[in-house]
Amino acid sequence: MKERLAPRWRMGAVVSAHLMVLTLIGLACAPGPSGSQAVPAGMGALRLTVEWPGPADRATIRLIPTRACTVSVSVTGTGISTPVTGSVSRTAMGGDQSQLTLHVPPGTGRTVAVTATDAAGDTVASRTVTAAVTAGQATSVHIQLVPDTTGLSAVSPWPKLGGDRANSGAATVAGPRTPTQQWAYTLPSWVESPPAIGPDGTVYFGCGDGNAYALWPDGSLRGTAGVGDWVTGCPAIGADGAIYVSSWSSALSAIRPDGSVAWTYPAPAGRLRGGVAVGGDGTIYVGSDDNQLWAVNPDGTGRWQYATAGDVRGTPAVAPDGTIYVGSTDGNLHAVNPDGTGRWQYALAGGVASGGAAIGADGTIYVGSQDNSLHAINPDGTGRWTFATGGDILACPAVGHDGAVYVGSVDNTFYAINPDGTERWHYDTGHDIRGSAVVDALGTVYFGSWDTYLYALNPDGSLLWRLDLGAAVISGTPALGAGGRLYIGSDNNALHCIGR
Repeated sequence: MKERLAPRWRMGAVVSAHLMVLTLIGLACAPGPSGSQAVPAGMGALRLTVEWPGPADRATIRLIPTRACTVSVSVTGTGISTPVTGSVSRTAMGGDQSQLTLHVPPGTGRTVAVTATDAAGDTVASRTVTAAVTAGQATSVHIQLVPDTTGLSAVSPWPKLGGDRANSGAATVAGPRTPTQQWAYTLPSWVESPPAIGPDGTVYFGCGDGNAYALWPDGSLRGTAGVGDWVTGCPAIGADGAIYVSSWSSALSAIRPDGSVAWTYPAPAGRLRGGVAVGGDGTIYVGSDDNQLWAVNPDGTGRWQYATAGDVRGTPAVAPDGTIYVGSTDGNLHAVNPDGTGRWQYALAGGVASGGAAIGADGTIYVGSQDNSLHAINPDGTGRWTFATGGDILACPAVGHDGAVYVGSVDNTFYAINPDGTERWHYDTGHDIRGSAVVDALGTVYFGSWDTYLYALNPDGSLLWRLDLGAAVISGTPALGAGGRLYIGSDNNALHCIGR
């Protein structure tokens, strides 16, 4: 492991944030005298105010969660044979308060465990406290959730390719309804690296000039960090704010939030073309042209390598149980256990080029191949269905909130496919579609094409708008950030921001 020196990018002021308050009220549903709510006989009540955390290093900041989550509560203690549980779902920018009724047997030392999980099943914040519950009364407890200290950033709106470990491409905010370009940042070389977005709105991506870039939300340069060679994969943002970047120099770099390089892990051979994934325990995964999937510890030391018989160029997908799914040009989708052993292989009629796999909410794995088809595979490695297109599928599919799967093909067509494998609709752009799509909270689908246009399609497949970016979107994949801003790179050496 060799540390590289790099200039630190300047730090900016912390933007103002919002408070998300979740109120869990342990009161009876039936109103008492004068409209009040009575506590059931022999029971007490817990009134919990739960605050969403800001970044771990700035405990005074409160952020509305930037990803949809489910907040679950479990109350245990002496005399409680079965935990008292409840949950409430939160949208990323939902209202300030939600209510949930819990009836809790009275007693001291009640353990109240609160956990927030995202759509991929990953824990993003949690806290456990103790409280005393008195019969016939309501006890008020204030809880500030603690951010998850492993894996992806809990407060980042788009921490990696597809926005989550599953590579789903499903966003929890609405994207731009009109094609208004807020800014375009010109670079020395082409931008094939999809961007990731930090908690403060900083946009991170790589370029063909061998640098990782950080741009402020207004499009001004925050700084650069040298990573040795071309960057074509999407960075990933860890829970501690580290930005992990892979490059064609066969190196994986961890960049601190201040822009300095914490460590560089050199793969022995082979370009790192794909994006970076981060597991629930903080392990970093990246594929290489040396036919290996590499697992690296958060401190920059190697954990294990998994060998395939071909290049591994896509971004790995990580399931809630820790299984890593990755395609290879050997014509297989590989399921790898968290310890680096193989679980199963699913044979495809063609190789998996630059695209990765995506995981649906039910665990189904979707992957495109150079056999002109999209494949749906069960978590046990058996095939579910195959959808044929007229050309190779080089991108990672996106999975919408309703389970529909979206993917483009080099047959110039973008497809929406139902969960059962039947076609929902298709849209012809007239040119190759090699990048992945993003699906926003309203079901609008965004993707780029080699015809130089960025497209926005309505849920029924009709055109909402298209915007000429001035050059082919080679394999650019959008990222959708707070405020509905869409970011995408193009072949005219620019990163574009489209706002609403």
